Amino acid sequence: MTITVYEDYLSNKEWECFLRGRIHEYARLHPMSINERQQLLRWALLGNDIHSNPNGWTDASGKPMDYLDYLRTDFPL
Repeated sequence: MTITVYEDYLSNKEWECFLRGRIHEYARLHPMSINERQQLLRWALLGNDIHSNPNGWTDASGKPMDYLDYLRTDFPL
């Protein structure tokens, strides 16, 4: 998913609301602390996908690590 597609049609507040909804849905399957949720939102607001991480780390199967998993591995909260 490319963020620029949505940014052309949504205001900043609408975009943030959309991302919060996406993170809420993600949190249903991946429980997280408030601090983790805030960091995930910041990551998404910078234009990043929540299913990516800044270092391109992968899990044991070679699948790209979600940002939340990356946070828990690199920076325990």
